[in-house]
Amino acid sequence: MTSINAMRLNFHSGLMLCDEARYWNPEWMIFYTPEKIRTVLRPDIVEEQGIFLFMGQTGTSSIGDEFIDRTEKAIAARYDAEKKSLGRTPDAFVGLRELAETAFDVITDLKRLHVDDFLRGRFGFTTEAFVRGACKGEDGATRAIDDQDTLKEVLKYVTFEGMPEEVKGIFGNSQVLAGYDPQGGTRIFYMTERMPVCEEVQEIFLAQGSGRDTCDLQFSHFADTRTVRERRGDVDRVEGLVALLKGLDCAFRLTAGVEGYPKIIYWNADAEPGSQILEISDMRSKLAAEIVAAGREGFLHDDDVHELAGALVFEGRPFEAVNDDLFRRSRRGAETILKFLRGWPASAWKSR
Repeated sequence: MTSINAMRLNFHSGLMLCDEARYWNPEWMIFYTPEKIRTVLRPDIVEEQGIFLFMGQTGTSSIGDEFIDRTEKAIAARYDAEKKSLGRTPDAFVGLRELAETAFDVITDLKRLHVDDFLRGRFGFTTEAFVRGACKGEDGATRAIDDQDTLKEVLKYVTFEGMPEEVKGIFGNSQVLAGYDPQGGTRIFYMTERMPVCEEVQEIFLAQGSGRDTCDLQFSHFADTRTVRERRGDVDRVEGLVALLKGLDCAFRLTAGVEGYPKIIYWNADAEPGSQILEISDMRSKLAAEIVAAGREGFLHDDDVHELAGALVFEGRPFEAVNDDLFRRSRRGAETILKFLRGWPASAWKSR
């Protein structure tokens, strides 16, 4: 279960946010280790071209990891080929639209590969043979694929009609790609394996995964309360971060399977080289989520929520200092907020 979220702040900067919980089996054994959002660009490409691109995966984690890994390799191979052809570093590499289309091609090929593996094991032929209507047997002889029941069954697996469980792990994934290139600025793209789509997102935000319903409500409210100028590329980074954390906070509380530490990725092409990308997935991101949760329950004023979250994530204020400030500024005392953060029943802190 997953919540993958992205927000465009302005031409040069943006945010991505996700949970990092993975459920392993029907008993809901949980791991807090998956990297659901990762870069798909090698460090040298980022440094030489000033391009950032991150991919977030929903659905089956193992296949999602394969999609990210193969996409990174495909983009790197394309860059190396261009570099070799020119005999030098390219003055400008392709933009995010072309990179998103490269990712789409890679994922489409991998989807077909996995479906073919399944069909070969179940029926003894691939999608290509199914379309052709004939396949070769073990003796090398060509035989027709004309059994109507087989044709109907295979068609469901190939098109995901009725969402058959056997291939749900292949078709159940979606991707959120977000990043920056010097020509187009910060952009967000969406892909899904259920249908052949690779589209650019026109809103300032995108929420995907099982947490989408709850996050969409928060993000839509945030966008609706921004001015036209802000929506067109002037969103304050702290306000954007808090909005994303509020959406994830709702998903933590209301959506089964969305849990764990948040992962926060922030990029700003206007920053000094070496500090243009910020990636946090440790006690700081957990504390940022707790600050927003405390604000939701009235332990903190909104101004305190924004100040503490911004200082922790963007200003580099030490974790211990922000944590102490959180308890010091609690409107209901340190002991009461401690009980809230540690998950005590509401009766232990709501009446105080």
